[in-house]
Amino acid sequence: MSNTPKTRKLAVRLLKDSFEPDSALKDGHGLDENVWPPLVDGRLFTGRSRLRPPRWIGFLEEGTGEKLNLGVRHASAVLFIPVASRWMVFTFGGGLYALKQESYEIGFGLRCVLNAIDPESLKSLDVSTPEQTTIQRRIQASQESELGIFNITTDRDILKKIQGKAVDNEFAKNMTGADALTMSTPVFAKDLKKKAEEVLDIYHQDNYKERFGWVDYVAHVREKETCEKLNACLIVNLKSDAESAHLAAPEIIDPEIMGDFRYRGTKSRETYPTLSLTDYLAAAEKSTLSVEQLKRHKIVLVQDDNTELTRWPIFNSLVYETEYQGGLYVLSTGCWYRVDTDFADEVNAFFEKVMCGPILPDTKVKTTEDEYIGDLKRAQPDWACLHTKNIKCDKWSSAIESCDFLTPENQFIHIKNKAESATLSHLFNQGVVSAEAFKRDAEFRKELNAKIRDAHSGFQSPCPDHEKPIAGGDFAVVYAVMREPYKGNGDMGLPFFSKVALRNAKQRLDDLGFQTQFSWVRKEEAA
Repeated sequence: MSNTPKTRKLAVRLLKDSFEPDSALKDGHGLDENVWPPLVDGRLFTGRSRLRPPRWIGFLEEGTGEKLNLGVRHASAVLFIPVASRWMVFTFGGGLYALKQESYEIGFGLRCVLNAIDPESLKSLDVSTPEQTTIQRRIQASQESELGIFNITTDRDILKKIQGKAVDNEFAKNMTGADALTMSTPVFAKDLKKKAEEVLDIYHQDNYKERFGWVDYVAHVREKETCEKLNACLIVNLKSDAESAHLAAPEIIDPEIMGDFRYRGTKSRETYPTLSLTDYLAAAEKSTLSVEQLKRHKIVLVQDDNTELTRWPIFNSLVYETEYQGGLYVLSTGCWYRVDTDFADEVNAFFEKVMCGPILPDTKVKTTEDEYIGDLKRAQPDWACLHTKNIKCDKWSSAIESCDFLTPENQFIHIKNKAESATLSHLFNQGVVSAEAFKRDAEFRKELNAKIRDAHSGFQSPCPDHEKPIAGGDFAVVYAVMREPYKGNGDMGLPFFSKVALRNAKQRLDDLGFQTQFSWVRKEEAA
């Protein structure tokens, strides 16, 4: 045998403290235990699936008109190696599918790679944004690169998987980390125990905090037991005062789509102009409320002729924040997230600073965004109403709404109904894009002047000479959000991830020289 080991591709997981090989394998896993050399001190399970015809065989038989004798069989192996009172698991072939998902550590491989990887030699990142968890992004570089090349937002994007080159080539060459650690490494089978010890040592390090500390800002919670306890907290809250919770569309609704909402699965057949947790709870059987019910009941967007446009589970539309065992947890688009305490404090302090007193008047609970803008136009004749007066310029891929109102004090006011995470992210980005176009695009300013003249002939344009460069410090972007206060304490609340999105928007507006303000428009029963 050669003295130089071949480079092998290994997939490794770490069992949780409470699991051992027998309890980690699924019932009926179909694997047999094999004798493994005592030198390695492990337990090996192997098996083969029965011969099955491939899924595409029927299509070929249809064309040939005869029976084809084709079949596929999959081999599986799971090797458990004890390391420091824990069990490391090496899976081969279909061996992964014999493991209970709750038996191994979530994010184990990700942490290993972050501790061992060369930060200048990244190859691929998988990320998701909490407001859009159904959209996953894989960003690949054509050559080994540093993090900045991947253009991710570190305080908003959740890192799910990372691939790159290890610092220590004797430990591994290429590494990929998610729940499992997958690595190309030179190793003999007899040395797997030593390799497992090296992996566990790397897992317990915290080198990543210097280079990738931002990954701890927001963590996707996937541990079944923790999610069940958080779901229980949610149900208790909804059955009592429903504070710190509200309904939000889990995706952006095209503003050109006109429709009302219906809560399918409840005893009510009514339609509602806006989403309201209060309306849903009144229509649902509150005494039997459960997570299963929240997932079964649907929000349906319908048109006047009862045509169904789209639907979402109630659970996926809930936004809820709670403290649990000293941490802040957020439910958004059907997923739970744990927010780092220091990061949460930092974001909340930012929001308190950017939030200003009432700029716009309160309104009634059932008032829509268009109705409110119409009322405000009549109440503020000195303001230029630019709502829906979009501007199309060659430098921008789509038409831009400069703002809903432009005031004589050079405030670009953007108004949005309801504190919905996905919608607010769109709102904040809209304000940034408008400010950037206003400052950097003379053609946009020219068109804006024309829109201002159409909307308010006596309004003094902030850029009478559109060719003249703009000094951003003379202008402010104001985000005004309409929503009802929480029942009971009367507080107003913005989802945590919306605060993060607002902070990112402010940073971009700061670079443009614009001021940023946030203000509530309270929707009261009797305004």
